[in-house]
Amino acid sequence: MLAAIDHAQELGLNPVKVNAVVIRSINDHEIEALGEFARSRGLVMRFIEFMPLDSARAWQKELVVPGREILQRLQGRFELQPLKSANPSETAKRWKFADSTAEIGIIAR
Repeated sequence: MLAAIDHAQELGLNPVKVNAVVIRSINDHEIEALGEFARSRGLVMRFIEFMPLDSARAWQKELVVPGREILQRLQGRFELQPLKSANPSETAKRWKFADSTAEIGIIAR
């Protein structure tokens, strides 16, 4: 994945967007590190709330990290400025890092 991000940036693709589904006890300990990765690389990092989309019934409510918790954790580490969307049907709520061109988005139910 890192090589693909590097290559996309080398080709001048902008913005490069990276999605991460956040699942409690699996990768929720990486929220702040992913935010830092996006901030330092000028990426758009989308944090996606774990949602019940599977027919195999693997989704479990206790594994959900709510979007508001993701945002609180990121705001505890970074200065974030809300962004207004030009597209009313956009699924993500977005914030820009105060000290970077990077942004984060949160997609939640």
